[in-house]
Amino acid sequence: MLTPEEARRELDLATEKMPGLWVWHSISVAENAGLIAVKINGMDGERAYVMGLLHDIGRREGFKAVMPYPCRDLLEIKNTNYLAVLF
Repeated sequence: MLTPEEARRELDLATEKMPGLWVWHSISVAENAGLIAVKINGMDGERAYVMGLLHDIGRREGFKAVMPYPCRDLLEIKNTNYLAVLF
């Protein structure tokens, strides 16, 4: 796995190739994923940060969507108590 520094360099290279608001979105996702992960037992905040930072890295090639979101329903917080962990 890439370190946060390596992932940031990859994002910087991608920004040079395809600048846009997607870069700030990726940074925001990374920071929030890292904050959430450290609140949940067994999750690695650094790994979550790196994954968040690179989740849209395909946009460096101009792609609007790297993949469809067939698993969106799996990400719902329905019937869980994750919000209680965060607050």
